[in-house]
Amino acid sequence: MQSRAITNLAVGVFICGAPTLFGQATSGRTVRTCNEATLARPDRGVAYRGRVQNSDYRLAVTIPDGLVGWGAAPEAPFHGFTIFLNSGRTSCIIFEVHLHVELPEDRNAINPSDERGHRIDVGNRRGWQLVESGQIGGSTVTNVNIALELPRRGYVNDANIT
Repeated sequence: MQSRAITNLAVGVFICGAPTLFGQATSGRTVRTCNEATLARPDRGVAYRGRVQNSDYRLAVTIPDGLVGWGAAPEAPFHGFTIFLNSGRTSCIIFEVHLHVELPEDRNAINPSDERGHRIDVGNRRGWQLVESGQIGGSTVTNVNIALELPRRGYVNDANIT
């Protein structure tokens, strides 16, 4: 079985300038704060540094020096991590990976091309980038989401970077 890794991984940054908004509901809006977008928290779960490899998803990513990716508990399966870019957890990078499940009735109904955003290259993969901005508590929040499909023999893994 040949293994392929995503190399030179570009990331999207999820930016929020409103640290007092932790725990607010997302009802009626599409942009999210870091606290709303992930359950990860510093010093909880697995700490990832440097090169992170996962044989289940056959991928490798590099976390830049000085940053830490926070994942789920050690006994939980790997589905990604969150890197908080400041101590207030208002700016973060979220990397998620999971098995793609598409039911027959979902074909051509999910992610129509006009909702995927524009095509971009992420290392040796093609993906889609969608940028959304909105107001939360009087502050402008910008979410940049990059979605990738990681085709395998007989199935597809999805990866999202927000």
